[in-house]
Amino acid sequence: MEGNVKVSVKKAFYLIIIVIFLAAAAYIVPLPLKVNTSLQGIQWENESGSLLAEKCTVKAEGWYYFYLLKDDIFKGSIRISCSNKSQNNDALELTFCNTSQYGGKSAQFWIYNKEENRVETLGEIVVQGAFKSVLISSNEGGMVSAPAENRDEAVALALELGDGELLNN
Repeated sequence: MEGNVKVSVKKAFYLIIIVIFLAAAAYIVPLPLKVNTSLQGIQWENESGSLLAEKCTVKAEGWYYFYLLKDDIFKGSIRISCSNKSQNNDALELTFCNTSQYGGKSAQFWIYNKEENRVETLGEIVVQGAFKSVLISSNEGGMVSAPAENRDEAVALALELGDGELLNN
């Protein structure tokens, strides 16, 4: 009987060690996903009464690292092309926080501006999944919602992803 108790204690000890090891691995080791996404969206103004809407494309290329117990990370480039102007900037490592105020994961959108050789922020970016849908809120008040076909879909996506927090009206 005493031998069975020792075996049970050993099994419990090994089980605890395995659970601790798996928890540590889940915290440290991400699930890397290759991102090569191009979404058609709408750039629009967030001013009351403004009906400005312009078709644009958001292209994300790089790696999205899903972590089970900590914030996700994106390493790569994000290109925003709207009519005659486009921005092709290397995004600095974006750390996406899972906060209760947004319907997706949000990050400050820091980029390296190659033309001016400096780091600057474009605003805030919110994503669902590994860039299945995107909301970019620029510092100048403009918004980009993708995928969206028109301004109404863009605003609806912004309300869903931004949970109304990024919108002034």
